[in-house]
Amino acid sequence: MGKRSWLIGLVIVALAAALWVALGSEERTSAQSEAGDKGQLVEQRRAFTAPRPPSTGAGQAPDAESESMAELERAPTYPVNLAALQGALPDNVYWALGAPTTDEKVLETRKATERRRNEAFGKIQAGEASEEEIHAYFEAQRRMHQDYFDLSTRVLSEYGESLSERDRGLYELGASMHRDRLAELPRLEREAIERKHAQDERRKAWEASGKTP
Repeated sequence: MGKRSWLIGLVIVALAAALWVALGSEERTSAQSEAGDKGQLVEQRRAFTAPRPPSTGAGQAPDAESESMAELERAPTYPVNLAALQGALPDNVYWALGAPTTDEKVLETRKATERRRNEAFGKIQAGEASEEEIHAYFEAQRRMHQDYFDLSTRVLSEYGESLSERDRGLYELGASMHRDRLAELPRLEREAIERKHAQDERRKAWEASGKTP
């Protein structure tokens, strides 16, 4: 049971973390929608609460918590096989952005990716991003949400009947939230472009009047 709890905890927490970052980075268009999103995120964090990996006991090797994912996947009590999923969806960004890992280089790369995403979002909010940068940002968002949706639905399709009611519900929640976010992205991108155009017009007016922004 310990191995099962560790595996499902790592997978689901990783999926939730990526969604949390994405939701936190994307635009909020009104105080009302922001409040609604915060409430949804609170519920999501509660839903994705999972057991922590077992601590290393005195009689265990120092790297016991780094036991290979392949061995965890072979645990008979849990049906989801991450190696098989990666083989079926090798280009899914989950493996780069969210899959459980203790590799410091991978973790640093993820931090750098998050920093670049936050910087791009800041430029978009300030009206300083070019249209190409806006399109690139939202294309990356679409790719991430689509890939996480595909992974969740693949798990449900292949392992849904073998999952516990709780675990199946968590994957269904993840799939639903990524699907909803995908539906919102066209509007958010359109509003970002409109905001940029409005900012450009204000800048032109300031320059024409001899002022600076």
